Amino acid sequence: MKSTLAHLAALAVAASLVAGGKPNADDFQSQATELAAKGDHAAAIVAAKAALADGQDSAELRWRLGSSLLQTRQGVAAYQDLRKALDLG
Repeated sequence: MKSTLAHLAALAVAASLVAGGKPNADDFQSQATELAAKGDHAAAIVAAKAALADGQDSAELRWRLGSSLLQTRQGVAAYQDLRKALDLG
């Protein structure tokens, strides 16, 4: 059930971003921030990882990803990204 929800969240993020044209890293980062604020951490993780894959790597993005990973009980991955956020400043 949990992986199905994550897949649906990923599809929703992709569809909303594609509807507005080709998304870039900034679009993914702002989408991750909005989704996390709404409590949709699974979709926020997908958007944050998409921003990272598109070349965006900032302390704020890593913190957002780590925070959402913590909310979804993915402690090891959360630690890694929060550590990277600290390293980036």
